[in-house]
Amino acid sequence: MISAPVKPWMDGLFSLYFELRELLPVAPWARDNIVLSKEISPAHPGPFDPEVAPLSTVLFDWYLDPQWREFIGVKSSQAGFTQAALVLICYIIEHQLGHVLFAMDAAGRAKDLNNERLKPMITDGCKSIGRFVPESEDKLQNMVLLLKGLKVWLAGAKSAGQLASRTIPNIFGDEVDEWEEELRGGESNALDLLRDRGKLIEGFKMAVFSKPRNAPAPDSEKNARAKRRKKDQGIIWQEYLTGSRHHCFVPCPFCDHYQELVWEQVRFGHCRNDDGKSWDYRRMLSETYYECVKCRGHILEHHKREMLARREWRQTNLGQDDYKPIPRKFSCHASDLYSLFAGSGWGDLAVEYVSARSTSQKRKFRRSRLGLPVEEKVIAAARLATILKLQGKYLRGQIPRRPVLLALLADVQQSVVKWLKVGFLLDGTCYVVDFGATEDERDLLGELNKPVKVLDWVDTPEHLRVDPVCKVGLIDEGDGKSTKRILDLCTTRGFYKRLFPCKGRGGRQTEHMKDRVTVQKNRTHRGLPLARYLMDHEYFLDEIYEDRIGRFDEIATAEARGEQPPVPRLWLFAEPDSALCQEFCAETKDWHVEAGALVFGWQPKPPSGMHNDYSDCLKEGMALWYMARPLLLKKLAGAGRPQETSAADIDTDEDAAPDA
Repeated sequence: MISAPVKPWMDGLFSLYFELRELLPVAPWARDNIVLSKEISPAHPGPFDPEVAPLSTVLFDWYLDPQWREFIGVKSSQAGFTQAALVLICYIIEHQLGHVLFAMDAAGRAKDLNNERLKPMITDGCKSIGRFVPESEDKLQNMVLLLKGLKVWLAGAKSAGQLASRTIPNIFGDEVDEWEEELRGGESNALDLLRDRGKLIEGFKMAVFSKPRNAPAPDSEKNARAKRRKKDQGIIWQEYLTGSRHHCFVPCPFCDHYQELVWEQVRFGHCRNDDGKSWDYRRMLSETYYECVKCRGHILEHHKREMLARREWRQTNLGQDDYKPIPRKFSCHASDLYSLFAGSGWGDLAVEYVSARSTSQKRKFRRSRLGLPVEEKVIAAARLATILKLQGKYLRGQIPRRPVLLALLADVQQSVVKWLKVGFLLDGTCYVVDFGATEDERDLLGELNKPVKVLDWVDTPEHLRVDPVCKVGLIDEGDGKSTKRILDLCTTRGFYKRLFPCKGRGGRQTEHMKDRVTVQKNRTHRGLPLARYLMDHEYFLDEIYEDRIGRFDEIATAEARGEQPPVPRLWLFAEPDSALCQEFCAETKDWHVEAGALVFGWQPKPPSGMHNDYSDCLKEGMALWYMARPLLLKKLAGAGRPQETSAADIDTDEDAAPDA
């Protein structure tokens, strides 16, 4: 029989463990209950502020959402996920939600994390869980915290025994890509062992996060890569691909268009010294901006906090590719482009990017700043299956809608000139209309004048419904041997002020350019003014292969949802010829030796036996659109919907002569 004085104490003890408590959102609970010391958070001591690292709060929302069991976070170095996990452990203790395991790559690092951050947070930093902290310091050990009601274990991921012996409802894992993919004795990797701990537990939650190491190898490289150490292949990115692939979308402060922040939209090319060659780092820190994918507005660093306050996490894996989403598996990506930490502004990232010279520095930037994996070939040869996905329902020689720019692009070889015809809509959508080759470049005049059949005249007045011809085009000047011949052609009646010579520049040559497309200094030929264009070779290949082709699945997903696609679409006519498709598969972006230095970029020449001439033509088309688009938007603002672009729109050189 329990004595009267003891009974109230026993009642209080039982109520401590059995009371049903409402699960409040984690972020406001943490703001009210957690104070970080300088030892725990040197940069941000004081009351915990969830908006210091806003992307990490997605971990809080995931934990209280019953539809998810797993959290796979691919992160950069300044994402704040480790601190968020420690806060969440305090929340679990406060609400008595079960035992916890926190695993790191090595037991020593787990021990340090416990002693330097987790234990101080539990004992001193979180005022609401003091009643669960034992009076005896002996119960707060290096690798296990024996709290009232639950236990918190710390473990090294390399020890299979530490991970396989307990059933635990709450599991966290940090820097997963530093774990062994296969443990000694052929046992499964540590992540799979962690999964096994919760198979029989209703409400099991497992959250792991890491900077990525490598992405899965393409099929063509599997045999070669299988010989390497398994650890080099990485774990987290492969897990991320089969999850929901949530990305953070934020609104443009000017047009309110929601978009994911990506490195390709960070603009700093204008930040050069007076010589036009070297970078001006001071300007870069203050003048780097983010360009909106829709309105092209210049988004500045001070806009970031306001944008993040309206952030939305959107699932992007809807089963559109080979990596189907596994049910109840939440995965997400976070980069330093969203970071509010000092030293992680867009200008800071730009300086770090351009100053990275060695291979290891470039890889570190990709992993630690962008949260992206390092691949042996980041952009391999485009797969034929991917190219075939670009097919539309229109036939060769047709275009679905009336274009605002219809252009002929030509590439000069030793004995043949290959040409491509493309059309652009005002939103940037590009249609490949036709292609061919000729031994006599003068035959291009017939192709310039050949009408393209428009299938749908939507929003086009009746009097304008005339099948268009190419009013403008670019032709490659060639290798030097053919330059005079091409310049002669461009100053010939029928071609003059309609077909302009151009050539691409890559690597360090682009440091001398003021813009992605510029006019050469020598502007006359045969006594006639002639605009000759230089274009940033790598920039426009990036637009084709990394954006319009490489992000095809994202574009298709956005269109299926009725949303604005991340980049404009590229279309091929139905049943394209194999010769055309194979040339679109020839471009490769990789580490290679250029001028005696190891650089990362597009290979100067395709592999032996492959041709990329039509790819070069399409690159010219993207450069022409880069010049034409702002002129079209200006015309639209001044006089309603613009008509088809002509050479008069493109050639804005002050020395240009009237049409011949």
